[in-house]
Amino acid sequence: MPRRERNKFVKKNQELEILIEDYAFGGKGIGRIRSDEGVFVIFIPNTLPGQLVKARVVKSKKNYAECKLIEVLKPSDNEIEVPYQDIPGAPYIQLPISLQHQYKKESTLSLFKRIGKVSNIENLFDEFIASPNVFHYRNKMEYGFSAIGYDRKNKTDVDEFTLGFKRRGTWWMGDNLDKDSGLFDKQVEDNLKAIREYCQETNLAPWHGPKKRRFF
Repeated sequence: MPRRERNKFVKKNQELEILIEDYAFGGKGIGRIRSDEGVFVIFIPNTLPGQLVKARVVKSKKNYAECKLIEVLKPSDNEIEVPYQDIPGAPYIQLPISLQHQYKKESTLSLFKRIGKVSNIENLFDEFIASPNVFHYRNKMEYGFSAIGYDRKNKTDVDEFTLGFKRRGTWWMGDNLDKDSGLFDKQVEDNLKAIREYCQETNLAPWHGPKKRRFF
């Protein structure tokens, strides 16, 4: 068998900080490592051009690597403030809606061109039809319990009763949802903290991922 040639830039499980420069089809941000040997491309899902991010390499090939986002270290200049709690499932909510539409259109057409092999997709495209609701448009949302939470201030894990979403980049850490995320029903999400407190008062423990036991 021929020996597989490895790249000289990154290794699997390596953590790196990189600037996202472009946007690829399928919702992946593109970062680049430049050297005398050329340009090495890094793909990181759920990132935006202009963001400085921390990511972990999950797949390393000769000419590119795929990474998993750990944390956004610096936001893009295009991002705006929204009155909602940030969650892993909504990486683009802090973009102006016009840019969200632009990225969605570009990524969709790219999928038709690259995977569907429709080379003239731009000529066949009619129009972009936006949802009438910019926020609170989902009719379903899933939340989870965890005995290991995330301390947003100190950016570390902490033993606590958690009800919300998985922390980005982990399967064992929860991230409390303390207010409306802007995606689902506002009344439900604004009261999720009260639901968490009610469950906590039962003295029944939340699910512990690594140990695979406990009640909630």
